[in-house]
Amino acid sequence: MKRKLSFILAVVLLLSSLTLMAGAYTMHHGDYKSGDFYYNILNNGTIEITYYAGNDPVLTIPAQLDGKRVSLVGSWYMFDMDYRKIVKEIIIENGVKTIVDLGDCPNLKKVTIPKSVTRLEEGAFFECTSLDTVVGGENVVYCGNIAFGDTPFFKNSRNWRNGQFYFGKCLLALNKNYAGALNVRSDVTCIADDVFRNCKNLTSVYLPASVRYFRALSYGGSNFWNCPKLTKITVSKDNKYFSSVSGILFNKSLSVLCRYPSARSGKTYTVPKTVKKIAEAAFEGSRYLTAVNFDKNSKCMIDEYAFYNCKSIKTMTIPKNVTFMSECPGMGLYNDGRYVADYRRNKNQLLKGFVLKGYASNETVCEYAAIFNLNFVTLCKDGKAHKTETVKAKKATYFADGHTAYQRCKVCGEKIGYRKIARPVLERPVIAVAAGKGIIKVKYNAVKNATGFQIRYIDKNGKRVTKTYTTSQTKTVTLSRITKGQYNVYVRAFVKSGKQVACSPWTVRTTVTVKQI
Repeated sequence: MKRKLSFILAVVLLLSSLTLMAGAYTMHHGDYKSGDFYYNILNNGTIEITYYAGNDPVLTIPAQLDGKRVSLVGSWYMFDMDYRKIVKEIIIENGVKTIVDLGDCPNLKKVTIPKSVTRLEEGAFFECTSLDTVVGGENVVYCGNIAFGDTPFFKNSRNWRNGQFYFGKCLLALNKNYAGALNVRSDVTCIADDVFRNCKNLTSVYLPASVRYFRALSYGGSNFWNCPKLTKITVSKDNKYFSSVSGILFNKSLSVLCRYPSARSGKTYTVPKTVKKIAEAAFEGSRYLTAVNFDKNSKCMIDEYAFYNCKSIKTMTIPKNVTFMSECPGMGLYNDGRYVADYRRNKNQLLKGFVLKGYASNETVCEYAAIFNLNFVTLCKDGKAHKTETVKAKKATYFADGHTAYQRCKVCGEKIGYRKIARPVLERPVIAVAAGKGIIKVKYNAVKNATGFQIRYIDKNGKRVTKTYTTSQTKTVTLSRITKGQYNVYVRAFVKSGKQVACSPWTVRTTVTVKQI
């Protein structure tokens, strides 16, 4: 009977735990439930639908739930694996603003996007491998580059125009065989990542005033990676976010140099004083540049792979206040034509004969030169190469600091590789103090390298007396003829060489009381 009860109890506990687990799993779908939809409430009072628990093959996503407006759909996993195979059509009601993730539905064939939708994120319909019909979406102003990735809709040549794939007001792709100049459509607000990447016959690009979403500021020149025939990038003067100077792409304020076209003519280029950042891969693949110059007062940061595969650049001078961003020290001076993820493993792929010039005070430049064993020329304050001499190392003593061996410029006096070695300090002695009638007895231990000791006693009125003893041994000293009263006693060791003296710290105060003789 007891065994049966134990078995029943175990089953009850198991079912209870499974129920709790199921409840915990349900909770992650969203904070609230309305019909078959789970949702969360955003800070602005609107709703994000996070999960659909139904099984309707034609799914209508509402614009309102429980009286609240739906602004965002699919920010979590919207469907479970079984329903992803069931759904064949999705209709989104007018009012929804953003679609985040409705992807990976292999049998989804049709989607209707209302005029209210303005954003499609990266995973919106990614890998919906049967999706061939998309209705609406004309007001989408931002779209991730793989929002329709691996769909028949994207692959269908009828949805491409002159080698360009647009959706709404977004340019999502450009045929990699596109040749010649490209004028981006005049109403385009978004250019997706990697649109121009590997377009080897693209010669020029024009960006209209409407372009706003284009990750050229952070992603930089990588948007134009491996475009060897690109000669210029021009921007409408009415664009509020980007600008162009002599065919080079900048942000509007000219504080970020986004992209120097690979085939732009000219052997030298001077980075404008306004530039605070050279974006990632900004000069990648430059074919004709032999030198890039900076204003001596420049304070810009160089992002990683900024000068990747610039085979013609043989020398570069980095000012004192120009720094590198990210873990990779920025330059990316490789010549193998590949994107190198781990720069430390590719020292042998640096440009042969390249000379880097910089200042010893610029630690990031010195670090970069050391990591890659570059031919590094250290510059004087006047911008000319140092004329150095070797200064031998100096050992620190008790009387003076020392230093490592270093190079000193004969012209400006700058010290290269100098490191101070602090002087050693004598140990504080250990003492024992006792007092009697008219005397104070002080015992102190021997201190390594000390040549003598000083004893100081101070009465309650602040009168101090210091006695000096020349000895390196442990010793007991009796101070006599001390008047009655309370005294604070201190001891320190010292070392002396000629007229030079170095002392240890005084010991901690020891208070004793001297009795009347």
